[in-house]
Amino acid sequence: MLCQDVLQHLPTEDADARALAEMYRVLRPGGVLLLRANSRLGMWQRTDARDPDFQRYTLAEIVARVQAAGFVVRRATYANGLPALYASARRGLTLRFGLRSPDGRLYEGLPLRDTPARRIWLNRLLMWVLRVEARYLSSGRSLAFGHSTFCLGQKPEASGPR
Repeated sequence: MLCQDVLQHLPTEDADARALAEMYRVLRPGGVLLLRANSRLGMWQRTDARDPDFQRYTLAEIVARVQAAGFVVRRATYANGLPALYASARRGLTLRFGLRSPDGRLYEGLPLRDTPARRIWLNRLLMWVLRVEARYLSSGRSLAFGHSTFCLGQKPEASGPR
């Protein structure tokens, strides 16, 4: 089962725990869940700060939620390390100089601009960075920092009703 960039958009009052419990329920014994969610690292966010429409996680928080749903965590890591360094520096400077979003929200949305042909070199560079990171992670190593969290959980073979 694949859950990519969903949990962070659920209401913050335990909706993520309920969703993980439902994933556990419908997955066959021995089945696996690959979960991706946004990371809180580098966002210069207080640990108690919450947005009602969007949340970010530390790797420890994701692992704890997946385990609480009944899964055995096989692997967990951060990913997208270089983009996270850029975002962290940008966010830190923004907050340092008092340039918060006008409504004080933690998530400002994703600004998109249509510039497909003008930045081919940038796309190639970023693809190279992602390939290097993927090779590093595929060797069994983990990142201590990143824009995303990945968690691979497995439903135990002999699982009863939860």
